[in-house]
Amino acid sequence: MPAEAEIAHPSIRAKIRTQEERLLQLYFRNWENAYHGRLPGWRDASPVYMLWNGQLVGGIYLCDRNEFDKNRLWGQLHYFFVDPRFRGIGLHSLLFQEAVSRARSWGLEGVYINTDRYMLGEVYVRWGAVFWKRIPKSMVRPKHANMCHYNWLLYRIHDAVLMQYLERYASGTLVDIGCGDKPYGALTKGLVTTHIGVDHPATVHDRANIDIVASAYDTALLSGAADTVLCTAVLEHLERPQDAIREMHRILKPGGYVILSTPLFWHLHEEPRDFYRYTKHGLGYLFTKPGFEIVELQPLSGFVVTFAQEFCYFLQRFRRGPIGRLMAGLQFFIQWTAYVLNRWDRSYGFTWAYLLVARRSGSGS
Repeated sequence: MPAEAEIAHPSIRAKIRTQEERLLQLYFRNWENAYHGRLPGWRDASPVYMLWNGQLVGGIYLCDRNEFDKNRLWGQLHYFFVDPRFRGIGLHSLLFQEAVSRARSWGLEGVYINTDRYMLGEVYVRWGAVFWKRIPKSMVRPKHANMCHYNWLLYRIHDAVLMQYLERYASGTLVDIGCGDKPYGALTKGLVTTHIGVDHPATVHDRANIDIVASAYDTALLSGAADTVLCTAVLEHLERPQDAIREMHRILKPGGYVILSTPLFWHLHEEPRDFYRYTKHGLGYLFTKPGFEIVELQPLSGFVVTFAQEFCYFLQRFRRGPIGRLMAGLQFFIQWTAYVLNRWDRSYGFTWAYLLVARRSGSGS
């Protein structure tokens, strides 16, 4: 453990409440449950805190009950957070080690944790499955409608980051521009009050989930009608992206957020409506010009994931006849290997896509 870092005794909670509230609000919309100690199975010793030179920089809450079955010998971990300034230096490992030690001292056989949701699958690998139990699939985010055996890698990474950003920034009325089949409708439940899907008349997707048939350049919504705009893998298909971004700005309330993803390295798709690819510098320019403030701009991979995923798309053309099953197995192996290696890959100049959060400037935030 770094000399500056220490695991704090839970009794310190009264002294760091303001810091705890700030970090919880940064990561979680329903932060009050943890802040006020209302989680099932909460104890006085539930909070696991990490201090850095006396300041709170990370935490997790261990409870001696879980919300998924009646087995009282299994607890649950909740609300993992690390101050963004201290991410990437291994603090999450120290927090989880302390949580494991504390759970064992309570006599628990194991704890539930949704490792996918917190992008902490490596914890499951590092400590094995003896003490950890995945939250049942029915309890976690639904599978993306377009996820297949040859492309689950990109959706697993993209959707995990998207879920984090939705929990932090989505609220009120959400307008989903280029919604298609509205694959992220389930992710927004409980986060927003209304999810309005907008797509153009010539969409290749089923119109069943589209609420407004309109162009991204003119959504027919009133100015300031939205608290949040969601736009995933759409900007590359717009011949006038700057006009679509101006429309996002118009329909957002001051202080509202755009949550958007778009590719940098990707093959041609949905032709002929495939026009552009975007660097982080291009996205920054396009969004700051009409009056947005960039809040998050995250590359979703390095070279390994980009190459592996594109190679699997390439292999798909050979997946027929007697070698079909063999090819499917190879595609899965390639993606799983890339998913594991992605933990150490920092070659972000080769990312296949970016996920951006931009805030509309102005009063009312």
